[in-house]
Amino acid sequence: KKAVESYLQQILRHGFFHADPHPGNVAVDPTGKLIYYDFGMCGTIPTTVKGGLQNLFYGVYNRDPEQCIAGLMQMGVYVPSGDGTAVRRTADF
Repeated sequence: KKAVESYLQQILRHGFFHADPHPGNVAVDPTGKLIYYDFGMCGTIPTTVKGGLQNLFYGVYNRDPEQCIAGLMQMGVYVPSGDGTAVRRTADF
């Protein structure tokens, strides 16, 4: 749970993440906090992609297909062309 929360914060809040999270690079201290080692492999996420991921994440969380589609469009993953009924139907989980 802490690892998932950590990565969501890294990606959605900071746009910067540790890209090599194996047991040799991540530990847990006695209080339960994560400790990351070896920052030789890290990644950054462009602002537009970060914003799109935020929209997509919260769209899924809120069960809002329009917000999911907006997030995909913001990231450039989905480029609307013509009738978007099939995409909206798919997003309407």
